[in-house]
Amino acid sequence: MSQPHITPWNYLAERMTDDAYTPPGRPSPQDLIGYRRFLCAAVADTERPSALILGATPDLRDLLYEEGVACTVLDCNPDMIEQMTAIRQHCDPNETVVVSDWINNTLPSESFDVILGDFVISNIPWDKQQDFFLSVARLLKRNGRFITRMSSLTDDWRDFDVMQVLEKYQRLPEHPWRPMELFCEIFWNTHNPDTHSSGGPHVVAALHPFGRTGEWRHPDKKIELLFARMWEFWKPMDKVWTLETLSELRRRFETYFCIEDEHRSRDHQMSAHAPTWMGRPRSRFI
Repeated sequence: MSQPHITPWNYLAERMTDDAYTPPGRPSPQDLIGYRRFLCAAVADTERPSALILGATPDLRDLLYEEGVACTVLDCNPDMIEQMTAIRQHCDPNETVVVSDWINNTLPSESFDVILGDFVISNIPWDKQQDFFLSVARLLKRNGRFITRMSSLTDDWRDFDVMQVLEKYQRLPEHPWRPMELFCEIFWNTHNPDTHSSGGPHVVAALHPFGRTGEWRHPDKKIELLFARMWEFWKPMDKVWTLETLSELRRRFETYFCIEDEHRSRDHQMSAHAPTWMGRPRSRFI
């Protein structure tokens, strides 16, 4: 996969603490309600179910432990696995960790009843997404399910006005999630249609009127503090994600998976653009 998608996780790993790594960058409490509901439905009639987590999201690993589902973690970054393990609520001595790529791995076909991953599709470069979907379908058992939260452009992203967004955050009450929400709201409202990408560089461009990168100034000190906390976590702002409208994501997802259910949370600022889907592989990809 491309370096702008992967390399930043190497230095971001050490910043993944409970205080800084907040929703919507990780699943919120309402997101986890959706994940739990889908997981329980997917394995309801399965004896000794097994699940694969793409990435090392601690909340999803805790969820599998609580529901008694055997867990395999698949991620190519040992540092991220180690840090995510450190902030888990539960220690699962039976968890299997595989350090490998989501697309190019040697896991046996038809191994898992469920595959989960939070925002995984946006971490796949546009030109690798077909290979990714086919890899997920290959690893699922015949009646397996793929459960994942999506990240999408807002419908009116072309009319994005950073000043209006900052005015909204001036009015919002203080909350530990605000720095992550602001970062996500800016990059989920900006986009390069040629590369199907957005991320840190787009946030930097949007904040150019407020001064030098990482030294942004604003008349409202609350906004300045959000800028500072956002920079401290994401610097040097070079991480990019693949991003499209929700309708385009649905069209591409449904090429490979039938969406059986959808969950929408309401407990963070970008909830409307981050539904969780449960999909079943289409027969021609099994």
